[in-house]
Amino acid sequence: MFKIKKVLNSSVVLAEDQNQQEMVLFGRGIGYGQKPGQMIEEKKADQVFMSVDNMRAKEFLQLLDSMPQEFIDLTQHIVQYAEKRLNSTLNSGVYFTLMDHLNFAVERHKKNINITNRVYWEIKNYYTEEFEVGNYALELVNDTLGIQLPKEEAANIAFHLINALGEKSDSKDGMKYAKMIGSIVNLVRYTLNMKMDQENIHYSRF
Repeated sequence: MFKIKKVLNSSVVLAEDQNQQEMVLFGRGIGYGQKPGQMIEEKKADQVFMSVDNMRAKEFLQLLDSMPQEFIDLTQHIVQYAEKRLNSTLNSGVYFTLMDHLNFAVERHKKNINITNRVYWEIKNYYTEEFEVGNYALELVNDTLGIQLPKEEAANIAFHLINALGEKSDSKDGMKYAKMIGSIVNLVRYTLNMKMDQENIHYSRF
């Protein structure tokens, strides 16, 4: 059981456990109609986020003050879908990083600023399941917000999921190799001053 200390919005509450340790709790509608002092069962929370003693959690609480509700809901939906699809528990910090990324991506889109993902091809081909989740998330964001973010955002979202898969060394090594391949491709591209067709079979073989 948790005791509510503050309702941050309809989906997030600040609470304390039986040891009086402050925790951030996620859950669709978890804060709706709730008041400080009321008790809440742990099973009603989709995710017990992390202790407020954690520096990342403090940053997250500050972020929530200016975060539109739709990004909170989208992040919850994407993380829950990803965990089911990938059959793995993601590091709780992904709520912070992914939510912040989605918000920033939409802001960039509104200002017509496009940032290229230089490891798009590598993520698409080496992390196919994560990339497919990224595609699902991209379509969800576009449909929900009525916008059209660039296809590269699928790889950006997948990148956050790969990092959140967390403590697995193979995931970390794979991401390191993907970045290294991207750097090699860029080195060749700029040295030879040529444009590469990333869908071409010769590119794949290279």
